[in-house]
Order: sequence, then C-alpha cells, then structure tokens
Amino acid sequence: MTYSGSNTDKPDFNHWHRRIGTHLGRLRDARGLSAQQVADRTRGLGVEITRSSIANLESGRKTSLSVVELAVLAAALDVAPVRLLFDVEDDPVEVLPGNRVHGIDAADWFSGLASLPGSTSSEDIAGPLALFRRHKEIRQKLTALNEADEPNNSRTSDLLHAWTTALLATRSEMTACNVTPPVLDTKTQRWLSYAKPDA
Repeated sequence: MTYSGSNTDKPDFNHWHRRIGTHLGRLRDARGLSAQQVADRTRGLGVEITRSSIANLESGRKTSLSVVELAVLAAALDVAPVRLLFDVEDDPVEVLPGNRVHGIDAADWFSGLASLPGSTSSEDIAGPLALFRRHKEIRQKLTALNEADEPNNSRTSDLLHAWTTALLATRSEMTACNVTPPVLDTKTQRWLSYAKPDA
C-alpha cells in the first residue's frame, strides 16, 4: 500500500489508538487508579488530559492522541511510553500496513533496541542508541567509583583505568559512526586523564 499523505488514501490505523486505550485501561487498573486519578496526575505533569478523554480513549471512542499526550499518560502511570503502544502480550501486532510482528519485537524496534523483523536494511538501527547507552553506563560506573570509600586503593585505580579506557573507546566508536559524543563535564574529563594506552 502506498501512502501519499492525502486524507483519501490514508490507511486506517485506528487500531493503534484502540490498542493504546486497552493498554491504558489495563495499566491503570493494575495500579488501582481511577480515570480521575490519572487525569489529576496529568494535570500535575503540566498537560491535563481530562477524565472523559481517558475514558473515551479506553473505550475506543477517542481516535487521536498526540505524542505529548502519550508521554504524559505514560508518566502519569509511571511506565515507559512504549508500554502504551506495545505489550509483550500483543501477539502479533500490526506496526506498519501489512507488517505484523510479535509485541516484544515491535517494542524493541520502537525503542531503538533492534531492527524491525523482516527489514532488508543492513544498517544497525540500534547502533547509535547502543553507543549512547554504553556511554551513559560507563559514566555511571565512573561516578560510583569516584564515590567509593577507598578511592586510592589499587583495585579502584585499575577499575578507573579500565572504565576510562572503555569510555574513550566508546567515544571513538561514536565518532566513527558519525555520531557526536556527549559533552563531558570537568570531572569526567579529569577521569580520562587516567586512561593510557595498554602496553
């Protein structure tokens, strides 16, 4: 099916909204929250979604939802936004016209963790995101190491060298993939001075 963007040939994706409504109701019930309580939480997050809008979404009467509303509803329920879109219990789900995959595969694709099953692209869709996740994880480990009770012992020194070397390698991989590494704070830049080439 070809979609040119006009309203006349737009595919019917109302089932996405129905699925979001189903997940919203399931997650809300699991947390013991009323629609009004979720609405109150959305107001506290700065974008009020009324109780009636929530009820209409859950019943399938509401067939439009902005990305901001999706994010706010997820925050109100304390879940990742992808949980409103896909669930591992969804099997299979239509992610594109005529393309049905397992719910977990859809969630992984939408989250940038994996390519869409059946994709013919050779590009590693998760590559840049995986590099940023690794970069964040290493910086967290460096921070924890810096807060250790014995920052000057030999084991801590070895770990500091290992993690700073890993951070430099990750940043090099980012550059090689045409991805701009995150700006480093002064403390992290000082940590990198511990990294030295292996003998």
